[in-house]
Amino acid sequence: MFRLIKLAFYAMIGYVLYELFMGIRESEGRSPGGQRGRRQNISGAGAGRGQSEEVVGSGGSRSRETVGRGVV
Repeated sequence: MFRLIKLAFYAMIGYVLYELFMGIRESEGRSPGGQRGRRQNISGAGAGRGQSEEVVGSGGSRSRETVGRGVV
């Protein structure tokens, strides 16, 4: 019983240390691929911006909205 609790405790400590290490690594500006600098957005549209697309509402109305923001 105590071995299982001890194992869970060690796993929790390992996870906390891993998260701490990854947070420090990210704050230094390094991406996981080993490159320095800021990460590029997948869409290439820039930070916090999406693309303007024509969308159709449920009643058939058409409008333009910015889509794709915050997609990881």
